Amino acid sequence: MPSFIARRLAAATVLMFVLPPGTACADRAARTPAAAEAAPAQAPPAVLEAAKRAVTGLEVTRSNRLDRKNTAVYKLAGTANGKPYNLMVDASGQVLRVKQAKDKKADKDAESDAPNPASPATHVGAIAHAPIRESSGVVASRRHAGVLWTHNDKGNAPALYAIDRTGRLLAEFPVAASADDWEDVATDDAGNLYVGNIGNNGAKRATLEVHRLREPNPADFKSNSAQPAAPLQVDRTWRLRFPAQPFDCESLVVRGDHAYVVSKKFDNTPAEIYRFPIAVAAAGDVTLEKVATLPTVTTPVTAADWSRDGRRLALLSRAGVHLFDVGGDLARAANVTPTLIPVPRGKLEGLCFTADGLLLTSEGRQIYALPPQ
Repeated sequence: MPSFIARRLAAATVLMFVLPPGTACADRAARTPAAAEAAPAQAPPAVLEAAKRAVTGLEVTRSNRLDRKNTAVYKLAGTANGKPYNLMVDASGQVLRVKQAKDKKADKDAESDAPNPASPATHVGAIAHAPIRESSGVVASRRHAGVLWTHNDKGNAPALYAIDRTGRLLAEFPVAASADDWEDVATDDAGNLYVGNIGNNGAKRATLEVHRLREPNPADFKSNSAQPAAPLQVDRTWRLRFPAQPFDCESLVVRGDHAYVVSKKFDNTPAEIYRFPIAVAAAGDVTLEKVATLPTVTTPVTAADWSRDGRRLALLSRAGVHLFDVGGDLARAANVTPTLIPVPRGKLEGLCFTADGLLLTSEGRQIYALPPQ
């Protein structure tokens, strides 16, 4: 190294250590790029309370601290009613900025939806209510004509939404239940809804959950009320264990004394149907029982429904809708060759029977109808 460069480096090093804090040169030397960035930090109670006053129902998911000249400022991220928000609040509790964040994932999902010329599906609507960010499950009400119940996917507040087949919001109700990864919703003839907290990305969960609650009347929802609706109460939760290795799951159907889930496979192996009893009170966890292996379904299953008369089982996968004639017994699906119905392109996540055939919803919030088969 040339001697004059070595002398200049040595002088700079000495300057950084001997100049007292507050000296302009010392401040510039000590100020690194990392110091200007927000560092992860738990926001103090005054900051969190101010943020929640600014955005009703806000759940803060991330907070970073920025040190300014005379105070600390916290950058907060969170959700309220399914919508993402970014806020800046100083240490005294003054809200400096509130901004609803752009939901890039929902936009991307919407862009992925596209017609499929081979599909008989008709586009009938789109979900406009912003808190329904990604419709992950759907079921037709058996108590209220024309009502469909849907919910969000992972990372959103636990809530059920009543919509019609065009996507118009009819009602929304918070639910007092855990929502690790809601993937499907089902119903029965007794006026109950069953919410499947059954998503298991990467097969990391050792147990799944299914919540049961009474189906509310959408007419009870007051959209212009200043007070949010009281959360719907769960009257029973089944905690489900796997009979062997854990698997991912996005489908739930209910009939008679049992509820059924369908494994979501990614390795081109057949999907499997499992069941658990719902009519008899069971102490502790319940182990799933395999009832059928489906050799004709080797693409990931994202939704399912069982017709009210018990005759048909519909599974939604990346290949399309697999329609089985099971004659009231899901175990028969193992030996039945289903009808495969092409579907529109996109991330289709919801499927249910209706009086008019089948209805599909996508994470991009689009709604499609399939005619009776």
